[in-house]
Amino acid sequence: MAAAFIALVFLLFAPAPSPVDEGVRQRASQLLRTAFEREQQWTRVHAAEALLAAGDSDGVRAAFERELAVKSNERPYRIGIWRVLAQAARSADAREGWVKQILDSFLDVEAPDRLHASETLGKLGYKATSDDRDDFELAAKTGSGPLAANARWVLANSGRPQADLRLVELLASDDAATRATAAYAVRFVTKLSPAAWGKLFGAVRKEPDVPASDIVRASLVSAAFVHAPVEQQKAMMKAEVLKYARTGSADAKAEACAALAMQGQDEDVPLLVSLFDDGSTDVRIAAANAILQIDRRRVKGR
Repeated sequence: MAAAFIALVFLLFAPAPSPVDEGVRQRASQLLRTAFEREQQWTRVHAAEALLAAGDSDGVRAAFERELAVKSNERPYRIGIWRVLAQAARSADAREGWVKQILDSFLDVEAPDRLHASETLGKLGYKATSDDRDDFELAAKTGSGPLAANARWVLANSGRPQADLRLVELLASDDAATRATAAYAVRFVTKLSPAAWGKLFGAVRKEPDVPASDIVRASLVSAAFVHAPVEQQKAMMKAEVLKYARTGSADAKAEACAALAMQGQDEDVPLLVSLFDDGSTDVRIAAANAILQIDRRRVKGR
């Protein structure tokens, strides 16, 4: 009797099995490793970053050091190489050295890869210093455009007063590329103020659902899903994120997967697994990354 009672208690309170079993985990890891070994340029960068995020750094740093040796003059791809090497660095000093090279490209107003440098600095969480803050402020005031959005992203990373509000202001731009870039940047911001969230939610409601430019709305709903302050709003945004993951363009699918990598749950794994057969390598990479990040969060939460 006692044994039966104990067994019942165990069944009631035992954690549910994860949908990310060893087979799924291995498929996701192998997909990333294959893309890393076979793909070129930015797709290879994305695969490398996903491997690093999953804690699988074997060979990534060495491979990109070799890549740098032969492609250091390829612009803007050199920014991607430096970005991977910064994330794969063994020490803070080594990381700082790569970030410094990226920063120098941004500070050179004539550099053809300045825009890519500004985005990478945002992704790396760079915080403007007293030496370069004015350069970011100047770029942030250039009006609409992806460069202004990325500069405001860095200033938001830096904790500048109302910097998140300045970034979300660009969601009202008449230029679709500016809105998409700003929304993409907002997804990475650590925390939005209530005022900034209000502007983001308003931008989502205003943005039309146009298949030809679905990356704009996909980026907006992805950012809103990540930052939604209440469950009802999060559920509303997630429904759209899942829609884009299923039927969006390749760019929209990848963006939806990136949002799920940050906030997705076990219930999203079957959809992500289905994307392992997508025709776009970047979508497959994004889906595999999302699955591995969902799995890592589950393990950390135990």
